[in-house]
Amino acid sequence: MKVLIVDECMAPGGVETLRLNLVPELAKLCESVVWALPLPYGEKLRQRIFERDIPNLVIENLTWPRGSIQQMQVAALRRVPRAPILTDYTHRLIRQTVDLRIRRLAEKHHSDCCLTTFVFAQPPPASGLPLAGFICDVNPILPEWIRQNIVRWAPAAQAIFGISEFTCRTLRELAPDAASKIHAVPIATPPLAMAASPPGAYEADFYFPAAANEHKDHLVLFRACVELVRRGAKFKLVLSGPGTENFLPGGRFDQLVMEETRWFLEAHLGELDGAIRVGGNVTPAEVSALYNSARCVVLPCRYEGFGLPLVEALQRGKRILCSDIPAFREQLVMYDAMDSAELIPSGDAVRLADAMERILRDSSPPQIDVTELQRRMARWTWADVARRCYDRLCSISLTQESASGATAGMVTN
Repeated sequence: MKVLIVDECMAPGGVETLRLNLVPELAKLCESVVWALPLPYGEKLRQRIFERDIPNLVIENLTWPRGSIQQMQVAALRRVPRAPILTDYTHRLIRQTVDLRIRRLAEKHHSDCCLTTFVFAQPPPASGLPLAGFICDVNPILPEWIRQNIVRWAPAAQAIFGISEFTCRTLRELAPDAASKIHAVPIATPPLAMAASPPGAYEADFYFPAAANEHKDHLVLFRACVELVRRGAKFKLVLSGPGTENFLPGGRFDQLVMEETRWFLEAHLGELDGAIRVGGNVTPAEVSALYNSARCVVLPCRYEGFGLPLVEALQRGKRILCSDIPAFREQLVMYDAMDSAELIPSGDAVRLADAMERILRDSSPPQIDVTELQRRMARWTWADVARRCYDRLCSISLTQESASGATAGMVTN
């Protein structure tokens, strides 16, 4: 199996985690994997991914080479005035040029199928190959044009991968005619050498790793923190994630809900008196250090397509407070870990404060040994993710070959 991965859209956080872990494991199973990415993102991932020994993986530039006719054509089209009568026309021409590049790469590497790891805003690539794509979530707050793009994939793709059963159910509601093409491929977390923090070594009581997005519900967490302070509790909460630096003095959010959340935090800084530390968009190594330094991971999200921080907290043997939403329950069942988390009704700041107060009163470390932790985390790994994806890609490729063979036979007869 020779796979061409086409990723035009860039995204930090969980999407990048999926890419950096799925692609190397998939390459181990395939005869070859060619990963087409736009510059400069392609160079960034090349540096990170080739830190490991990965067989059969080639990274190609999705952009036409500088100086080529196609590159100059795209550059000229991008300079065309954005008059309404011309915009749609120029977009179509640029799209045709991108699709031509994809087909050339498919021919160059004799690819058998095409995969996209992040569908959202990316149109279905016209590669001439069987097509599959990952969809991370169908958040209700997504712009309508992104939801419509997801719907466009339904007739174009031979397989659509949701990163949880919950996401798949939502996708089937959005595109019922494509229900048979939608398959769950839950994501995972890389192996981690587990070493429990000794009692009293914690630098923070609570850690919330999440991008500053509306559905993460920082506001309910801040309300719970204010409630705790008014009860006389002393604690430290650390935040990190893309955009969280806007919670710092002088910051500002474009999203109204997030700006209202910032206003709430700003209005209560006197009460909180340093209880909340904002880390901002930190490095993966810093994220790992923050997990290890915290007594408990708190995840008050209203919505998740999967919610990778829950698994990351599980693999570190952390206490977990999380909202009672389908994606979180699904993960806890998948890893046989319902006893590792306390589920809180989504949006209930008082119940969240109650649970946080219980954590503060109980200083004993989590009662789970390393062997049991490793057993649980081995129930689903990135190797399993890649195998499920690979098997489905083989299936759609063979189906396409059979259909092509049958068509050729009809023409011959």
